[in-house]
Amino acid sequence: MSKFIRITVFNAGGEYTFGVIEDEAERQAMLDAIENDEVRSSIYYEDSEGDEVSLECFEFVDVLQVYGPEMEGAKLIVSVCEDDSFTEEVETIVDTQISETKCIEFTSSNPYLTSEKKEEFNDESLLWGTYKIEKRIYFPAELTLSDDENFEITNVFVGSMNMDETICNAEIADTIYYIRADEQLKLVKDHYGEDYADGDTLGDIIVEIQDENIGLLEPFLLDIGDIEGKGEYENDYNVVSNFDGEVLYEGGEY
Repeated sequence: MSKFIRITVFNAGGEYTFGVIEDEAERQAMLDAIENDEVRSSIYYEDSEGDEVSLECFEFVDVLQVYGPEMEGAKLIVSVCEDDSFTEEVETIVDTQISETKCIEFTSSNPYLTSEKKEEFNDESLLWGTYKIEKRIYFPAELTLSDDENFEITNVFVGSMNMDETICNAEIADTIYYIRADEQLKLVKDHYGEDYADGDTLGDIIVEIQDENIGLLEPFLLDIGDIEGKGEYENDYNVVSNFDGEVLYEGGEY
């Protein structure tokens, strides 16, 4: 027999994108939209043949694209489910602010346009970042335990993408691990090898392992179910800059 546990991060959040516009016609379409104060996450314009085409933010994601709840102020909801569809709840065993639990929060990524990546594009390229806030987003992870095993909140590690190098200061949930206590210690020892010292904990070094030795963590990564929100956006934020760092347009903040 098995237990089916759904671990959900719940909060307002949204969809975030950041990428490079290099094509000359697309770049000109964005510059025209800036001049006419018509910058949106979808921009319509006529191509050289007179056909209506569009710039869509989700097509420019060289640096990042993420959809989910923001970590600041988020709730953690842990539910026992009836079966491995993880849809029918039998019991809710945790429902509180994530900051009030003993789960571990960490930064799973902090993307930016590296100098090496930047060299792939011409100097006239534009950087385009967007976010659209959506309320009540559920980010559910699926965990199966043996029937005789108790769920432990200290085994939960929630990772988030930090976007302070690109769009804003939001940290959006994108990863959940479930790592039992004995396996946490083994991971620390495997990572440090002969340099291991008593007192080192996985919570202290999980970002380091994520960056340098992510293969150690992959067996503990939980599958994420359907990420669902309110179904409507509260705003349409766009920021456009050139490769010199000059901001050409910013608007639509929430």
